[in-house]
Amino acid sequence: MATPRPSLLTLILARALTSVTDIRLVSDSDCCGRVEIRYNGQWGSVCDNNWDMNDAAVVCRQLQCGSAISAPHGAAFGQSSRSIWLDDVECLGNEGTLTQCSHRGLGNHTCEHSQDAGVVCLGELQMPILTSTHTVVSPGENIQFRCTTPKPRCNANAEFQIFRNRLSISSQKHVSSVTFNLFNVDISHQGKYSCQYSYENNKSPLSSSVIIFVVDLQQPSISHSASDGQFVVGSQGPVITRGHSFTIICSTESQFPGGSFHLFTGSNITRSESAVNHSASFFFPEADYSHEGNYSCVYEVSVSSRSFRSSASELLLITITASLLPVIGAAVSAVLLLLSVLIIMLLLKRRQKQRNKETRSKCCFTKADSRF
Repeated sequence: MATPRPSLLTLILARALTSVTDIRLVSDSDCCGRVEIRYNGQWGSVCDNNWDMNDAAVVCRQLQCGSAISAPHGAAFGQSSRSIWLDDVECLGNEGTLTQCSHRGLGNHTCEHSQDAGVVCLGELQMPILTSTHTVVSPGENIQFRCTTPKPRCNANAEFQIFRNRLSISSQKHVSSVTFNLFNVDISHQGKYSCQYSYENNKSPLSSSVIIFVVDLQQPSISHSASDGQFVVGSQGPVITRGHSFTIICSTESQFPGGSFHLFTGSNITRSESAVNHSASFFFPEADYSHEGNYSCVYEVSVSSRSFRSSASELLLITITASLLPVIGAAVSAVLLLLSVLIIMLLLKRRQKQRNKETRSKCCFTKADSRF
């Protein structure tokens, strides 16, 4: 049985279809742009008459760019300067190539380049990039996050979401990137942050995490000691005897190793010492009146190349009093002198009495001799 010969129309269509070897999207991004096909070795555009999501779906599938997001009209991606190859394209959505859809015929059109058709395809959604102004902050500071998609889908708005510990806390829409702000942060803002973007129900992978740590330093404590015990506790604080040694001790509770303590007199830093087991001692070998004043401690620690300071401790009033040894010495000397004077006076008085007694005895013997 003889094989039927193909009709002339079938041969023309077959030749036309095999001549269309390529399709592309013209833009600054992949998987979106102005639709162009190559026919007889030349690229040309497609008119937007009857252009809809079914047509866009066929283009996206042919380019292996996933599902269609939108089918822009009106030369949304700029006007071509080449030929117009297709017009009145009407796809069902299941065709393998755009030229398999119903159309006016290759090269036949009733439109201008101001009607060049475009598509925005979902493509492969890549992992977004999340950055932040800081990763370690103190309470009251502000943080700004930026979530960016590496390959934005032309003019299509993506919905960006930011997550803290996998829970969504905010969302915004933009073409390529958004910023999220945290104001006046406190310990509740501490955690692991990530972001994601989506087009309709198609979601990108989560970004790499940014861990935010809030450094909440406790108020340090301040105390004093005197190794020789030469102090008394007054109504406002310790009273140190001038000339004797004393020590001011600063300590705190901290989750960070190291750090240092600054000792203030009023608003001026007088000394600084490295923290050992979260405390530091400031030794004064010989108390003087210049050491009097209100003392306070501030703890400072460096975390992730940033320095953080605690609030100041309560005030410790140090009073210096004169040494009692000179007073005691003078008093003892005065007492000894007085005793010496009294003893001398008693001795002199006793000697005087002795002399008077001897004089009286002589007088009595003289009178007796005269009688005889």
